[in-house]
Amino acid sequence: MLFRSALAVLVYGHPLTTTLLMVGVALIVGLSATRGLHAVAAFAAIQPAIVVIAGYHTVSIGGTTPGPGGQALISAGMVVIGGLWAVVIGWTLLRDESSGRPARVPPEIVAFYSGALVLLLGAAAYIASTWFSKTTAGWVLLTILLVTRPTYDESRQMIRERGLGTAVGGVMAALVAVIVSNST
Repeated sequence: MLFRSALAVLVYGHPLTTTLLMVGVALIVGLSATRGLHAVAAFAAIQPAIVVIAGYHTVSIGGTTPGPGGQALISAGMVVIGGLWAVVIGWTLLRDESSGRPARVPPEIVAFYSGALVLLLGAAAYIASTWFSKTTAGWVLLTILLVTRPTYDESRQMIRERGLGTAVGGVMAALVAVIVSNST
């Protein structure tokens, strides 16, 4: 993930290299299903997927702004800090939880899943980086990563959960907007 995040900064603004990076990410996510780790790999791919389309915030250090290589290193450093934070919080909250090994996915399903991710992420990355650069179109890549699962039933469940979460979030945002606008 560290390497992918740094690469995302470096390929930003270049549709062909963005597409190639996301095809590589798709292969990693797809092939990780052989060990049942596709959900973890998909979550690890979210930050690079958004950065390659929306761009990255330029960080200045001591009045000096590093070039793209320095920005890539800063992005990678932030990923390390975020990853360590997630490990600490996860360990703290889940240390008493017991879970078995993730279920492995059969090779023929992994092949189909990997191919589907390559096609979906590759096409979406090219279109988004060509026509929708510097926008929030990276959410399309995020949605593909989160919703697409090795089996139809898993994908259908993720679509249902994501749709429900979007509807509930929309209603809550509307309520907050009404409350805030009425109080000012």
